[in-house]
This record gives sequence, structure tokens and C-alpha cells, in this order.
Amino acid sequence: MYLKILISWFCRRPAILMWPVAKISALDDYVRMLSCNQMVDDLEVSVDVAASWIKYFAASSTDQFTTNKKEQWPAFLTVFTQKIMSTAEASKRPVALCLPARVYTTSGYLYSFAHVFEYKMPPIVNHLDLYSKKGFRYEPRSSSVVVPEEMVSNGYDSFGGVLDATNKLPNQLDLETVPDPYLVFSDSSNFLAVTDRVLVESVLFRLLGLFDGDIRYFSPIFFDYRFGGIWSVH
Repeated sequence: MYLKILISWFCRRPAILMWPVAKISALDDYVRMLSCNQMVDDLEVSVDVAASWIKYFAASSTDQFTTNKKEQWPAFLTVFTQKIMSTAEASKRPVALCLPARVYTTSGYLYSFAHVFEYKMPPIVNHLDLYSKKGFRYEPRSSSVVVPEEMVSNGYDSFGGVLDATNKLPNQLDLETVPDPYLVFSDSSNFLAVTDRVLVESVLFRLLGLFDGDIRYFSPIFFDYRFGGIWSVH
């Protein structure tokens, strides 16, 4: 009980308290900086890359980015990522990632800040709302769904698709034919997520635990959708 209260308090604190543990909290900005240039093609690789970047910069500075590389940036980034992935795997220093709930509840919190010299990322505006699962019912045969009153009050009275993430990976769902917004649920979680195509395939969404867990890179220490979470980074 006391541990839960302590962790809940910690997840509510400003980012400066998380700095000694993990210097990178907006990990998807870095992953998208890679994937937009087709250097990262699927989710599994993105999770691997995100963990490597976090482990590397938890113990290293960003001084190597102070040189103006301009058009050489994509090639440099490829070599640099390969280097830090091998370095991160060899590192034995424990690293934890702490994401307070404001990361996914504050509109525009994930707005991209990735900007290196001449290289800019398009804006990323998060569309992710989490709700208690209490009162939720879904009948897949008739495609009927009953959602909590709080969701209806917030304007969610219809969805492009209802996704059952129980024991599934994102690439097992046919998202190409299902328009967003999505209502995502899992038998193993006590909350529902309303999100769009961009966020549902992101590293951030994988950390929520609705999809089948993969603890090779991020293993949950604590997560509560109302407060945030802490993950051990491997």
C-alpha cells in the first residue's frame, strides 16, 4: 500500500525528479525521428531502438549532436543508432523510464520537438484518452458496445473500430481496413483506451500493456492509468 502511494506521488512530480533515472521520457519523438526516414520499419525494431536510446543517454551526453551535419544527418543517425544499440546491450547500469499520466492525458504533450539542424519532424499531437473499464460491455457478433458514461460525456458515442488487444500484437490487427478512432480493450487490463492510428502503433501505447506484453526491452515495475508508470529498460 505504501509502495503504491509512493510510486503514485513520484509519477505526479515534475520531470526533473526523473532526470537521474532516465534522461529521455518522450521516447516516441526519437523513434519517430528514425522511422519517418524509413530507418525503422516495424514496431518490434522501434521498441528495441527506443530502449537503446534511453539506456545510452541515461549515462551519456548529447554533445555529439552539436556538429552541423546537415545532409549527412541520416547516414550519421544510422551508424550512431547501430553503435548505441551495441553499447546499450553491453551496459549493466540499471535504467528506469518513468512516464507520468500527463504524457498521454495532456493534449499536445507529444508534440514533436525532434529538430536536428536542417532535419525536422512533423508535429505529433497525441490522441489518447484512458477510462475506467467499469460499465464496459462488448458483443463482437453484433458489434454492439456499451461504454462508461464518462466516455459519452466526453463526446465518445461512436468509434471507427473496437479492438480486442487480448494476447495480441499490433501487427495482428488489420488496421488498414479499420478507420480510427479506435476503442481498445484487453481482458488483462482494468481500463479502456481511445486512440488513433498513429498512437496505437507507437512505443508509448505498447507500454500501457493492452497488447501482449514483451519484456525484452521494457518490463513494468508499476503502472496505473490514472497516475502513470515506471518501466525497467533492458
